[in-house]
Amino acid sequence: MTAVQIQGLGKVYRGGTRALHSVDLQVSEGEIVAVVGESGCGKSTLLRVVAGLEDATEGAVALFEQTVTSPAGTVPTERRGVAMVFQDHALFPHLRVHANVAFGLRGLPRSQKQARVSEALGLVGLPGLGDRYIHELSGGQRQRVALARALAPTPRIVLLDEPLSSLDERLRSALRDDILRLLRARGTTALWVTHRAEDALTVADRSVVLESGLVVQVGAPEALYHRPVSRYVARMFGPVNAIPASIAPRLGVEGAPAADGAHLVRPEALVLHPDGLFGVIAARRYRGTGYMAEITLDSGDTVLVATASAPTVGTAVGVRCRSITSAS
Repeated sequence: MTAVQIQGLGKVYRGGTRALHSVDLQVSEGEIVAVVGESGCGKSTLLRVVAGLEDATEGAVALFEQTVTSPAGTVPTERRGVAMVFQDHALFPHLRVHANVAFGLRGLPRSQKQARVSEALGLVGLPGLGDRYIHELSGGQRQRVALARALAPTPRIVLLDEPLSSLDERLRSALRDDILRLLRARGTTALWVTHRAEDALTVADRSVVLESGLVVQVGAPEALYHRPVSRYVARMFGPVNAIPASIAPRLGVEGAPAADGAHLVRPEALVLHPDGLFGVIAARRYRGTGYMAEITLDSGDTVLVATASAPTVGTAVGVRCRSITSAS
């Protein structure tokens, strides 16, 4: 079943700034879709329109086949069956944790409400912390409270707007894994806005890449990583070489170039080999799992090559492609 259907969605803010251009997107029930792009590309605006926090200028949004945004009107947020997790937590500092989590559980008997709160806090790893105030929690704990508040009403759709951006790397990784586990266990549909490639590649069944309010590519993480349609998309998901068509054959690169004529090749798709195009190692840096070598080719072009061993700066080497990674 289709959980989210977005058709021709446009958004223009007062003053004439256009945030979204005719966005089309379909999300299946239980699917997790990442929305990726640079700051100001329209990611958060898209999420807020789906949530009902912003009106659309054009187009329509339907949730589980019920139209909630259209030229005819807008269904209020509280009647959409969605929950939102914000970047800045959006918690109430004057309320204790249990009251924050219970905020969206209006209309339930007290005993059922308490059971839902206890269950949600247990799911996010915060059992027994219901009596604390928000200022008594760490940043990671606060985001877990925000997640518990979103999950407590058992929404069919969860919207996450950069939920990990305020956390350090260790906490980010742990909480990302926990959120993914909870969403999968419940079969919850999710739209997850992020500007970080690792988050999108790790959590998403598919990713939507926005550029200046336009959808430029939609696909599985593997497709977007290995077959980006443009440099913009490629750079969203990690380092990439834009190899001119003039030297691509000499490097053994095959396949079709991107729209601007360059072949987009990941550093790990290139290898140091004596039969390759010659150049000199200009720089190197260690990246934990190996090294990234910057090589100035005889053609004058510069490429990045991922290597397992430490290359010596100033050494003459050959470079060639080990696999096809050009856009197609």
